[in-house]
Amino acid sequence: MGRKKSDAYGVDRVRGVLQRLGCPDVRRAQGTDEWKLLQGSFASTPDLTAGPIVGGGARADFMIDVFEPSGDPYIKAEAGNAQAAQTFKDAVDERGSFTLGDLGENYDHLYGPLTKKIQRYGLSRSASPMLGVAMYFSCRYERGGGVVLGHLDALRALDRAFGIEHHCGEGQLERCMTEVCAPGDCAQILTLPVSQPLSFVLYLADKTEGQKMILLVNDSVLLRTHPFHDHQVIKWLSWMATG
Repeated sequence: MGRKKSDAYGVDRVRGVLQRLGCPDVRRAQGTDEWKLLQGSFASTPDLTAGPIVGGGARADFMIDVFEPSGDPYIKAEAGNAQAAQTFKDAVDERGSFTLGDLGENYDHLYGPLTKKIQRYGLSRSASPMLGVAMYFSCRYERGGGVVLGHLDALRALDRAFGIEHHCGEGQLERCMTEVCAPGDCAQILTLPVSQPLSFVLYLADKTEGQKMILLVNDSVLLRTHPFHDHQVIKWLSWMATG
């Protein structure tokens, strides 16, 4: 029987992947004594932090927040994407098929949380770029198909938001799709310009056939003019970006 994992599980999965990739001292922030001691007047608490922490919402502190997109928009019209929900229902009822393009391009369920996190942890700190956002999909425990569709459609959403095809070359989105659908684990690191105060976006999907990871790195981490180019996390991202 399938079961829904807790949000804490997703955060731990993201932390584990970042640790394996070499992210410096990535650790829990939410609920920890360290964060309570250093939070000061900063109103928000990220799921994770990495590297040294000054505290009080300092621009130099690297914060990482995680969200787990719901699969509801793909199977429930009232969840906000009526076209996708109807397409899915028709395919099930008629035992037919459809393409991702048939789902439309309503990505509010992805862009909304992403925008809020950029506002909360980036813009609120005088547009600090010391932020990573992760979207986690637990496809192994999914019932009903929504998250399974969502983790694929999210790649189209990331392409539209950050220009994967435009900046990383024609066919890159298709290569991402192919690897995400293929058996076994996959890991891709893509470097591209990001205008928002954001250093990386991590896409992570746990599937029965393997764990799928795509790390989008803001190419600003490569610049000596980066305001925190000596920070451990920025050095790590620069190393990841250059391979």
